[in-house]
Amino acid sequence: FKEKRGGGGGDGLGTISSEDNDKDSFDDMMKGLQHCLSVLTRALSGNYVCFEVFELYNDQCVTTSITALLKVCMALRPGDISAYPKVFRRVADFL
Repeated sequence: FKEKRGGGGGDGLGTISSEDNDKDSFDDMMKGLQHCLSVLTRALSGNYVCFEVFELYNDQCVTTSITALLKVCMALRPGDISAYPKVFRRVADFL
């Protein structure tokens, strides 16, 4: 995961504006965001993994993932999120 996440500085912020991209690529990005939020929210709330182990070994991948998703969610305009009800629900669950 760590080696594959390159590009874009690892912050999760590429071009996320609906005005800059065509409709299909923006829809695909929102669908990907929905799945990422769903997976991370369920993993964190389901007590499937003892995430303290990552901190014990000074592994920042979980913290980086949460930070990147939070930055993406905060960078989206409310109108863009509300146009996708499933994404809106995932963002609300994540926050």
